[in-house]
Amino acid sequence: ARGKMGTPTYRNLLYNKDFYTASIFKKNLTLMQEVNQKKF
Repeated sequence: ARGKMGTPTYRNLLYNKDFYTASIFKKNLTLMQEVNQKKF
């Protein structure tokens, strides 16, 4: 029972990590676009 309960938690952790990384990447992407627009 412990193994079954532990697996989803670990998967959720990985999913949250990916989601967090994706949101940071998206933020950096928009920041880069803003900087590029200000240059030209």
